[in-house]
This record gives sequence, structure tokens and C-alpha cells, in this order.
Amino acid sequence: MEKYTKQWSSSNNGGKDCGILVFLVDKSGSMNELLENGQTRSEMVASVINRTIEEIIKRNQQDGKVKDRTRIVIISYSNEVKIEKAGLLTDLFNNPLEVVEVEQKVPDGNGGLVTIKKKQRIWTKPIGKDEQGCTCMAEAFAVATRVLKEVAQPSNPAPIVINISDGWPQFPIEGIDYTEENIVEVFSSSIDLTRRCAKDLTAIETDDGNVLLYNAYIGEGEKILYPNDEKALGSEDIGKGFLFDISSKIPEPHLRRSTGVKDAAKGLVINPDEVSFIDFIDFGSRGGEGALEIKNK
Repeated sequence: MEKYTKQWSSSNNGGKDCGILVFLVDKSGSMNELLENGQTRSEMVASVINRTIEEIIKRNQQDGKVKDRTRIVIISYSNEVKIEKAGLLTDLFNNPLEVVEVEQKVPDGNGGLVTIKKKQRIWTKPIGKDEQGCTCMAEAFAVATRVLKEVAQPSNPAPIVINISDGWPQFPIEGIDYTEENIVEVFSSSIDLTRRCAKDLTAIETDDGNVLLYNAYIGEGEKILYPNDEKALGSEDIGKGFLFDISSKIPEPHLRRSTGVKDAAKGLVINPDEVSFIDFIDFGSRGGEGALEIKNK
């Protein structure tokens, strides 16, 4: 059987051969920077993840019952790493962090929109306005590795890990002040450690294939979607180059279903707008059934 072709929707074994999706979410202080839409980076990321989980649950309901075809893990990282939520779809459906009432615009049937109120489950929240912290990505990768080694079985589809960050990996070092003279050296040490942790993570495999590590860089600058050459990043930014290096190539079976994506493209988006970010998360959350359509880069 060709690798990376096992469909998550084919799981019928009570979660034992389900898809596995891990979100790694940067909650360092810089995630409070504002985007053009008025949201902070952290607010936008939390909103899209919550919406995605809701959609996954809807796709896996039959006769009012949730089918446990996906296991989802949310790991946040700043100065410390936390497993915010973990479980099969039934667990997440029954045990959100909270349920809130939100306003949503929907078609009114006459070509216009009408605002309705609906209940929305929340599984992850944005950081507080005054929170600070470093980007301890290496430890987040290490925690994800430990979790996957515990839950991934040979019968599972290849697990997918989606890492979302706005900066270079770094870790707090007691007694060290960041200065213009030492900042590159300190960050380079963090990058080297994180690279090793990413390698350990993607070494985990099932019969369907190795763990796929996809990355989203939520920052400022040119939007770059699914590059297949580091030169496409257009700069010598160490952080972006690092994310390109550790990002998995999109598997060939997934590329065959996609349009506008180059051969050997990496599962990486740089500075995506909200629509591109939603498409990226949706693609990653569909496992072996994922497909991309890039019309306008």
C-alpha cells in the first residue's frame, strides 16, 4: 500500500486506527501583536483552531453520534509547555473548555447576509493582553514526541503535527540578557536544539508513513505558500529558513489531489492572510484526504 494514503474517515475501530492531529501553538508575548483585521495573532490562531475542530466533529457525525475517527492534541508553548486538550472527538465534543455565544453572518436566502447567534465550543484560548514569554519550541516538539510515542500505533494513518509560531525558537536562560552582540548566538543555540527535537518527532512512523510536520509563520512581510526551494523565502532570515528545513514535504498522494502546488513543496506557509491560514489548517486536518487549491499566491 502506498504511504500517506490511509484515510481518516475510514476509521471504524473506536479510535484505534484513527487519524492523529497535533496542534503546537506559540503563546509567547509577541503573539499579542495586532493583525490587519484587528485581531491579535493569538486571537486569530485560537479562532481558526476552534473552528477547525468544530468542523472535524461535524464531518464525523452520523445519526447524531460523533464517530471517533480523529484524536486531537493541543499543546501550547511559551516559557512553559502545556497540553491544553487531548482526546478523541467524543471527548472533545463533550468536554470543551467552555461554550460561548457568538454572532455569525450567514446567507439570508435573498443574496444578502443576516447575523445570527450560535453556541460555539472553545478548546483553546488566546493569551492575555499583558502576557509575556519566550518561544520554547524545542520543548513543545519534545512533548509532542512523547505524546505520539504513547498513542500512535502501526495501524494509525501517518500523524500530522501543525506548528504555529511568529518567531524564532528560543528558550529562557537564567542570567543571560539578550543584547545585539549575543542575540544571534543565543538564538542559533535554540535553533540547533529545536532542529534535533523536530528530527526526533518526524522519526516516529506508522505503517502509513512518518509523522508530517507542517509549519505556519504568523508574522509580517510577504505571503509565501508551500515553497519548494528555500530561495523562495526571499531573504536570509534564520527563523524562516529554519522552519523551511524542518517542514515535511507534502506527500505525493496529497499533491496529486492538489492544484497550483509545486512538486516537492513543503508544508509551510509564511505570513498567510486569514483565508490562506484557514486553508492551511483545513488541509492539515484532513490527513490522507487533504488537498490544496492555490489560485493566487
